Amino acid sequence: MLLTWLSARSTAITALSQAHLDAWLVDHPARSPHLAAFIKWTNGRALTAQLTVPARPRGRMTTFLEQDEHLAQLRHFLTTSGIPTNVRAASCLVLLFGTPSVFPVASALIKPTRQPPRM
Repeated sequence: MLLTWLSARSTAITALSQAHLDAWLVDHPARSPHLAAFIKWTNGRALTAQLTVPARPRGRMTTFLEQDEHLAQLRHFLTTSGIPTNVRAASCLVLLFGTPSVFPVASALIKPTRQPPRM
């Protein structure tokens, strides 16, 4: 996304400044976890000045769905038959319990399983 953003501004990666990067980070707070590694790589190859990517906040969530939206999403996953059952179950777990300890369980529910070949 950063490279697309730079391209839209006719800016080469070699012209990326800390001001550019900071502006992009303001517009893209949910950035890829690989951004810091990418910038470190560009810095190490002298493609960019010594840019820094601030650490991602590690605190608790501060933005939550309103109760009506939360219930609407839960209702959607409980009643929509076009969504695979495992995805519906995982989504409901996350919506109901939404704690980090639920995520591995939910993730395991939606991982594709190998189907035996049909004869």
